[in-house]
Amino acid sequence: VQTENILNGTILTEDISSGGNDKVLVTDAVGTVAWVDKSSFDAIADQVTITGVGTALDPFKVEDLSIVTAKLADGA
Repeated sequence: VQTENILNGTILTEDISSGGNDKVLVTDAVGTVAWVDKSSFDAIADQVTITGVGTALDPFKVEDLSIVTAKLADGA
């Protein structure tokens, strides 16, 4: 199935199989899709550059002016 074969609104939440409680669907650097435990995001949100706990009430946010040149890899 390719993107152009899917009509808008035809894939619904109930069409996606759950990865289990407290799991989040992500992709890696090459686009491989995987379910990961949401607790693994603790390492991502340092509460300085990225804040929040990743919930609807407290979503992850990149703080204003927190990403500076020194934090970027070559060619980023």
